[in-house]
Amino acid sequence: MATGDNVLTGISVARQCSILDTRREVWLGDLESKLGNPVIVWKSTDKFKEVVSGRLPWRYNDESIEVALTGKAFNHIMHENNKFIANSVLAKAKVYARMGPDDKACLVENLQNMLQE
Repeated sequence: MATGDNVLTGISVARQCSILDTRREVWLGDLESKLGNPVIVWKSTDKFKEVVSGRLPWRYNDESIEVALTGKAFNHIMHENNKFIANSVLAKAKVYARMGPDDKACLVENLQNMLQE
């Protein structure tokens, strides 16, 4: 689901529509500044956990969690030149929040490219 709404609103709507499993922990990726550098920070919506960019808080085939991220985080990941992280996020994320029209077009293009590989 790609929406212009706030990420927590997006997660709530996605749970109500059964896009996200309500029993699963949701990891939320957002872009923050750490020591003046932009980094992706992953936070759990169910427990107080946080992981700074450089690694993902899930394994590629982890079925026990759900993933959501902001448009800023999506753009950063797509331009970070780490294909493994980009593809892992694309394969797992179900909610993309605060996405503008260009972000949504980029999302669709990247999903199509991933499926063709």
